[in-house]
Amino acid sequence: MPNSRNREGKPDIHRRVEVSRRVQQDYYEDDAQFFYDAQQNQIGGVEALPSAAVKIENIMDEDGSVVGSAAVGDSVTGAGGAIEGAVCGGILAPLVPTPVMRMNDGGVCLSMHQPWAGLLVAGIKVHEGRVWSTDYRGRLWIHAASSQPHDIEEVEKRYAKFSAPHQKFPKHYPTRVLLGYVYLMDCMDRETYERTYTPEQRQEESPFSFICAVGKALPFPLPMSGDHKLFRLNHKVHTAAKKQLMEIS
Repeated sequence: MPNSRNREGKPDIHRRVEVSRRVQQDYYEDDAQFFYDAQQNQIGGVEALPSAAVKIENIMDEDGSVVGSAAVGDSVTGAGGAIEGAVCGGILAPLVPTPVMRMNDGGVCLSMHQPWAGLLVAGIKVHEGRVWSTDYRGRLWIHAASSQPHDIEEVEKRYAKFSAPHQKFPKHYPTRVLLGYVYLMDCMDRETYERTYTPEQRQEESPFSFICAVGKALPFPLPMSGDHKLFRLNHKVHTAAKKQLMEIS
């Protein structure tokens, strides 16, 4: 295979095709610079992660397994304005992840069906319904399950009122891939959810609702299989995802 570091003379379309090919062939570990070069033509910049020394406690899921961590005394902060360069928009005020949430990444992941997975990562959908609860708070990677999306136009029409002005819906809804991450800010039972949000603001009617803040989408979704409830990403995939976003060197 040709050296991926010597592609400056090729048209951008060839670079993007090559990135997709390398991703499909599972060339995860050695692509940081190649992903970075390709991203410069798409997003133009990288946000630095904050650094801090904090006390961390493990978070247990309902089955007793450790799925992530959170800072002692960490709390949810609501505020207007941008989150990671985008807004949740619409009639819902965006939530701002705490510095500790931004700093910590245990690779905790949730598998969802399309097109809802894509809408969540895009920040158009910010509430995700579940029949189970969790105490986990923090970065939550989103995986698109294998089932093919249906009724996309109908779903987009429903969520259009929650999108920010001029915000575009995803062009594609790929399946069996890691899409990016959001921040899980809260998990509300039905009573709390209905007390907190007006009927016009509600996106779910499930026993529990995950309240999310916008994170980041992967420029090149990574192929992988999902699992039930909250699960940890494979180290190889997790590393590749963070390298794409230039959150590790």
